[in-house]
Amino acid sequence: IIISTCLASTMKSMVAQEQVLHEALWNHSLTTASTAKHLADKLDLDFGGEEFTAGMIHDFGRLLLATAFPKSEGYRDRISFAELPNQRELEIETIGCCHCAAGAWFGMDQGLPQELLAVIKYHHTPEDSVYCRELVAVVALADEIADLIQAEKTETFRKDKSIGIKALQKCGVNQAGERLESSFQWLLDSVEVSLQEMLDH
Repeated sequence: IIISTCLASTMKSMVAQEQVLHEALWNHSLTTASTAKHLADKLDLDFGGEEFTAGMIHDFGRLLLATAFPKSEGYRDRISFAELPNQRELEIETIGCCHCAAGAWFGMDQGLPQELLAVIKYHHTPEDSVYCRELVAVVALADEIADLIQAEKTETFRKDKSIGIKALQKCGVNQAGERLESSFQWLLDSVEVSLQEMLDH
């Protein structure tokens, strides 16, 4: 309810160019949420469906900053969602805070549960989280894959470069990289089907 209300309220105040960015953010959230759900299934991790909610809300700070500072360097061309290597540093330099901190601050103010706050704050640095580490790691991995799906560069995914897989392995999720690698096309196909089903409804 909180997410829907905030999104609807924010949308009303957006000009056309900002609405394009909003749509890209919304699509990214849906893709991340769907990917997180299928990842949890494949890795036998039971979050009770919370991985989908966490995937939906993980980048809410990006929406806040994009709405407040639409012309900043960090948001001017954020339609493809090809992740900038220095995205958070760029936000701090041009805006004064990164989207992870902004989203966590807003979520705390709204009374979001600790597990969602951890995902919002640490989805780019999952190894720094001390709370709900497996959930944070799954959403971090889903976020990485969603970026590649939207940029149509899934063939460039490398398990040895993935912060999400590294975090999952540190959480004790055995052979997370190997299990994902062997079922990667299944994952992509499942996400595509899920997204189409959501659009149809």
